[in-house]
Amino acid sequence: MGWARNTKDPKWFGEMTNKLKDLDYNILFLDYDQDRGFGKYAEINIWWTEFNKQNELGLQMVKFLRNSPWWKSATLKIYYVNNADKENKQIEQIIQLMLDKKKMRADVVVIDNTTEQKDINDHIKTRSHEADLILMDLPLLEKDKENDFIEASNLLFTTIGSALFIEASSAFEISDIKLLKSDLENVEPKTSKTKTLSTSKPELIKSHDTKLDDKLGILQNQLIEYNNLLSLNFSDILDELTVYYQQILDSEDHSSDTIYQLYDSEYILKLSEEISDQMGVFIDDYHNKILSLINGQDKYIWFELNSNFINEKYISGTKNGLVQKYLRQLSTGKLIRIKIPYKRLLTYWYKSNFTNDLLSNLDLVGIINLNFLNQFKNRSKNKKVSLIRTKDEAIETFQQEMDMSVTKLINAILTDVVKGNLRSLIANREEEFSPKSYKKKLEEIGDFSYWFGKNIFILHNHKIFQIGNVILNEFSLANIDLVFHNLKRELEANYKVRIEKINATSLRNVKNLSKIITSFEDALAYTNRAIQPLVSKVETRTLVEKFPSEIDLYPLESISGFLEKQTNLVERTFYLNSTLNSIYQKEIALKIKSISTENLTWLKDNTEDLINNIKLLVFTLENQDNKKLVRK
Repeated sequence: MGWARNTKDPKWFGEMTNKLKDLDYNILFLDYDQDRGFGKYAEINIWWTEFNKQNELGLQMVKFLRNSPWWKSATLKIYYVNNADKENKQIEQIIQLMLDKKKMRADVVVIDNTTEQKDINDHIKTRSHEADLILMDLPLLEKDKENDFIEASNLLFTTIGSALFIEASSAFEISDIKLLKSDLENVEPKTSKTKTLSTSKPELIKSHDTKLDDKLGILQNQLIEYNNLLSLNFSDILDELTVYYQQILDSEDHSSDTIYQLYDSEYILKLSEEISDQMGVFIDDYHNKILSLINGQDKYIWFELNSNFINEKYISGTKNGLVQKYLRQLSTGKLIRIKIPYKRLLTYWYKSNFTNDLLSNLDLVGIINLNFLNQFKNRSKNKKVSLIRTKDEAIETFQQEMDMSVTKLINAILTDVVKGNLRSLIANREEEFSPKSYKKKLEEIGDFSYWFGKNIFILHNHKIFQIGNVILNEFSLANIDLVFHNLKRELEANYKVRIEKINATSLRNVKNLSKIITSFEDALAYTNRAIQPLVSKVETRTLVEKFPSEIDLYPLESISGFLEKQTNLVERTFYLNSTLNSIYQKEIALKIKSISTENLTWLKDNTEDLINNIKLLVFTLENQDNKKLVRK
């Protein structure tokens, strides 16, 4: 319909619009710009403030328009006005998932409106005045405020081109939109996400030499900053995967459509490769930054030894002769200055210990893949889980451990001071150092990103297997219910009515009794004919046709030991659809048929007993003259 720009009865217009909403119609109000028309048919803008059914209708309309010769080259820009204090990046990713599913192209702009709280019309005037068509949600028309709404809308329409208010019917309230809403609710508020994932840093050993403590503190801050950047980068590259799984996990029911959505091999394979490549770049960059930072440190630093340092809790436990010597000298007031081979010690501890810690800590990130799988295994309709929280907690643990590792690296410098002659100490260590072992460690660190990506894909197959089991179970229960429902229906339809017709009068007449016998014989034959096809037709062909025929899975022992070993795992081919079909036919279908047969046999035996009793009554009526006995 055309927009009521010049309506003389805004109240009637509001009532009419609300009536159309109540009737569950799709409502489109077009304000056509008489001067510009649809311009060059080159740009369409959509404005959203939330995820709702209008999103779906708007995208469908754009897709429809792009099939026309006029709009086929039009660009689409989606603006989302974020008033809800949610992460802009997360909202953008959710919108992108909607576009990907529809195979649509669009530019996505999320406007942070939490501070300014500007009216959406102000944003539209600023950003969409050159668009050839603008789609926006039809706002709620409040009673007695219809005139204000129309005036505000008219004011907006005078500054922009052709625009369309849309209100979608419930037909567009699809499950995907509900999933997106659920996912958005799991997004942490912006105020809780700062530029550091760690709330505190581990304690450095105090040298009680101000200059040295300041220098070591600066180094710790720089290293923790690198940890923070690495952690945030890991978190960002896992966002899309996390949202994808959250949508499926939040699905109210599992069906073959769900399995089809889950098993998008091309999408998951591409995403896992992208994550692997990006993760490899981030790890290499982190490694190079730390080495560059160490190489940029002073070759030597001086340390003015003091008794407070020797009494530090991490130092006081060392009771060697050197410490005793230092204590005697300090007690006499002697000034002790130690020349520390700072860069060489940092390099040694980085290569010998820190790389081990880094490799071990990376496994904490790798565990995210297993945690996601466990969430699918432990899925409960009564308990919602947040994969975003699962991911964030793992990343936070990783950063905390990395902060501990860089602090250990720095503290090792000071603990070396009381272990002996530093020159001899470092010389002996460098002589014992194994470049081959160090190179192997670096190769393992470099390989981690490859195995992380591969584990995404293989454990994705495990999710397919898990959901497949759930679907098979639900399918089995549904078929059992179907068979018993039909048995019950046949009993009620064919037996209940016949039994209710039996009364004392009908039992006194041989003709009536003969009709009853025939009636029950017919009922038994009909029930047998009706139930047998239902039992024999129960099969899984339509169930498993959307399952992949083959998937690669890790053996059970690899999954059980995943916490300790995440690389060099060997997968095995599993024939999913044929296996599930075989399980169903052997374990479920046979039992359904057996139970059905038992029930039919029970029904047959009891019906035949009833018929035989009635036949006995017929025989009695025909051969007995004692009316009292007959009546009894």
